[in-house]
Amino acid sequence: MKVGDVVMFIDEGRYAKWFYGQLAIVESANCTIDDKLYCRVRWVQPVKYFESNAFVSDFAADKFEVFGEGQSLPIPNKASNQAGQEAIPNPEIPL
Repeated sequence: MKVGDVVMFIDEGRYAKWFYGQLAIVESANCTIDDKLYCRVRWVQPVKYFESNAFVSDFAADKFEVFGEGQSLPIPNKASNQAGQEAIPNPEIPL
């Protein structure tokens, strides 16, 4: 994972209710003393988190899946706030 990568939040744990399936762009990535990689991401669409919107978040890198060249971005399912099954390329987000 590197700065500029397009990533999707895939962790099904504590924060899945708000962030699962959401797309973001990596702004920074750093290792901690225990060699665990963390990253700061900027959400493509602000994420409703309790009573406010999250524009930027910090999570362990293992909570994300990196989109590679040639992959399509998923269409979010508005009803569940999770990624849908269909996918289309988005020319506004560099892959």
